[in-house]
Amino acid sequence: MNEQSVLQMKLKNIFFDIITNNNSLSINKKMLLDISRQLVDILQHKQIAIYILDEWNNQYKRMTVYPKYRVTSLQETIPLSEFQKKIPFQIDKGNIIIPINIGEKAFGYIISCTETRNTLDELHMSIIQKESEKLFKLLHTYHQMKIKQNRMKFANSFSSRLFSKVDKSNILEELLTSIQNLYPNFKFNVLLSQEYKVDPSLPIKLLNFSGKFGYHLSMTAFLTGEPQIEIDKYQERLKLYVPLEGKQAIYGVLEVETNDAINFPKHELDFISQLASFTGKAIENVALYQSSNEQIESLKLINETSKMLNSNMKLEEIIRIVRKKVMSICDCSELGFVKIGETEPSVLEESTPYFHTKEGQVLAHYLTHRNEQEPFFAGDFNLIDGIPYRSVMIIPMKHDVFTYGSVIILHEEPNYFTFENFKTIQSLIMHSTLSILNAFLMKQLKQTVKTDYVTKLYTRNHLDKQIHKHMKTRGQGTLILFDIDDFKKINDTFGHHIGDKVLKQVANIIQRNTRTEDIAARWGGEELAVYLPGVLEEKGVEIAKRISREVEMDTNPQITVSAGVSAWNDAIPKSVVELFIRTDQALYEAKNSGKNCVIMKSIL
Repeated sequence: MNEQSVLQMKLKNIFFDIITNNNSLSINKKMLLDISRQLVDILQHKQIAIYILDEWNNQYKRMTVYPKYRVTSLQETIPLSEFQKKIPFQIDKGNIIIPINIGEKAFGYIISCTETRNTLDELHMSIIQKESEKLFKLLHTYHQMKIKQNRMKFANSFSSRLFSKVDKSNILEELLTSIQNLYPNFKFNVLLSQEYKVDPSLPIKLLNFSGKFGYHLSMTAFLTGEPQIEIDKYQERLKLYVPLEGKQAIYGVLEVETNDAINFPKHELDFISQLASFTGKAIENVALYQSSNEQIESLKLINETSKMLNSNMKLEEIIRIVRKKVMSICDCSELGFVKIGETEPSVLEESTPYFHTKEGQVLAHYLTHRNEQEPFFAGDFNLIDGIPYRSVMIIPMKHDVFTYGSVIILHEEPNYFTFENFKTIQSLIMHSTLSILNAFLMKQLKQTVKTDYVTKLYTRNHLDKQIHKHMKTRGQGTLILFDIDDFKKINDTFGHHIGDKVLKQVANIIQRNTRTEDIAARWGGEELAVYLPGVLEEKGVEIAKRISREVEMDTNPQITVSAGVSAWNDAIPKSVVELFIRTDQALYEAKNSGKNCVIMKSIL
């Protein structure tokens, strides 16, 4: 047996012993130390070091050197650039460099320090390389298989835990906890495309969509769905951005930061991408599940509300129900119902207190004019200085081409309302608007029936009914009957449109000088009446005189009125007809007394 065969046999035997004597085939420092010691014994070289490829830093790292007690000139690390793939044997300063090639890659190097220059010929070095490559290929294959098995086991366990979660915050917490345990030396952040309610202690931030100075690589990863790597060679650190991608959308980006690496191995990148993909799909499942539940609850709410609103309720009752439902959906601070009028929007009584303040009405008018036809959603409203509300939603109450008004919803905290809140309330208002319009039109119709078209005062029929109703109670009341003096001359001189204008002026003066419970009505033609419940006739005369003075002073063209006053009380038999007759007689006397005066007809 020649010398080369003997060397080959020795190598086979010692490598076999090393494999059988180790509990694991994983590449570890103990095994590498055994290999280097055996090679020193066989080759009788001064020192042997084994370098293995460090993919994280694009270098070969010295894993072992034997004997350790000797001073060595061998570096701890050798940059990847110093070696070429599958290089031939090299001799450098008395060191024999033997590459260990696995596939297309130089997996590592055996560097032997000799006492004399090149004590091995090329044939011997070839045998050492060949047998070493067989050993390391076996170890590497086993090592990769174990990594793959462990990663598969981890991925299965991780995905099982992940897909059992029903809350987005829990999903993100599971991702961050699991991946931190797997890579304890790395720093992780999650950059989300939208805000979720999550544990504030978790390293979770929002993506920056502004793009003011160009998009960051995190945005590139989010927009393209491809991992992005950012390398800082000076600080020897690396950042990786991996999209959290579901089947329908991308929900954010996982940011990975290393402090001692300048390269990310492909198999590690693929594995982290797989975990990120699991997370994206889990978020998507929960989002779809929550969306389905919210849609079901929204439909239940709308159905329940529609049933309530279809029961011939008054406008005020409908508004109160809608207000209660809206506040239960979004827990807002202020809620305003604004009706669009012929001139200016008006805030309905059912609105919360803020909208009845001057500031609230200014805001309501501004928002209504700005968004009369289209819904509006803002998480950081700042269009008006001094307004304490940052979250704003505006939903028009619109049916076909007719817009009744708007619902304005406010909260002090920025981004307080979710888009799901917005869509649910929008749907609720859309289904409620028809009921609101019907109730409004019904109220308007009833108002039209009992009010005069020109003066907007009540009709004589309504006045008659209210006096009848009041007389059924114990008490008293006074009736004033006004007649515009020489009204025919006004019509003949200025025209009937001016006559109508005069009627409106007198009606406005009467309304300014009467209480809410008083009833002002157009008696007929140029005659106007006021019924004062609970008022004595002397007080009625005083009110009639005050109105007469204002009419003479504030009308254009200037006019005067004559007035008759009469009253009733429990001391005499109550009759609406008699009250009308007495008041009419008093007016007749006033007209015959030179006009522009007030006459009282006392109870006989």
